[in-house]
Amino acid sequence: NKDMQKDRKNVYALFFDIDGTLLFDGKIPPEDAEALQKAKERGHKLFINTGRSRGNMPQNLLALPCWSGCCCGGAYAEIDGRIIFNKTMSFPDYLHILDYCERRGCGVAVESVEGFHTYRTDRWKSPPSSREEMLKLFPEIQVTKVTFDRVLTDFDGLTGLCFTQFSTYTEAFLKGCGKADIMKKVICALGLDGGHTAAFGDSLNDRDMLEAAAVSAVMAHAPDELKKSASIVTKTSENGVAEALEKLIGDGVL
Repeated sequence: NKDMQKDRKNVYALFFDIDGTLLFDGKIPPEDAEALQKAKERGHKLFINTGRSRGNMPQNLLALPCWSGCCCGGAYAEIDGRIIFNKTMSFPDYLHILDYCERRGCGVAVESVEGFHTYRTDRWKSPPSSREEMLKLFPEIQVTKVTFDRVLTDFDGLTGLCFTQFSTYTEAFLKGCGKADIMKKVICALGLDGGHTAAFGDSLNDRDMLEAAAVSAVMAHAPDELKKSASIVTKTSENGVAEALEKLIGDGVL
């Protein structure tokens, strides 16, 4: 019927980064949680779109009743509990990473659908595993992302990855997998078009997602280069998501 078609045309898919966007010191601001629920009640589809792997997701965030699904590490996506995409690292590429860390004297966090493991570094809370332990993980884990504990100056032997350099570390997604790529897979599965998307983020690894969305909201503390092309730059950080959603609803966008 025409009313149902009209309602469907007004549905947006909303994609949210976690760290520094929704999560601060491990907690979700109550104002943001309330705004997310309000957006859901208006009929929109809400998705986490994080660099984290599925096995490294914060349970307090997942427990919110607003989510239609999640996107993890650009390589995994689920909608209403159904996995629609899952690309994982090959064993040769995984082995190259371990060898690289040994040659360069660096460490790495390996994120998978199942969990979080570290090698040659104590930067993260997880105790580091030995090489033998890391090798035994395959094929039991499905690796979707790795993070090196320093800024890389060369990429010798690191194949199948695309990199984002931060001030003290380097993130690496699987090649061909990013936040924008996974967002497009989700909206295709939902039967929506790119003109009905909004993305919320704060960091350089959100750039492709923010640029691909029809509407982009960037948190107050984000780098200036992200703010230049954003639809909305929030005045606050910890309540930035609530601020942006209220504006979009007030302006009649959502």
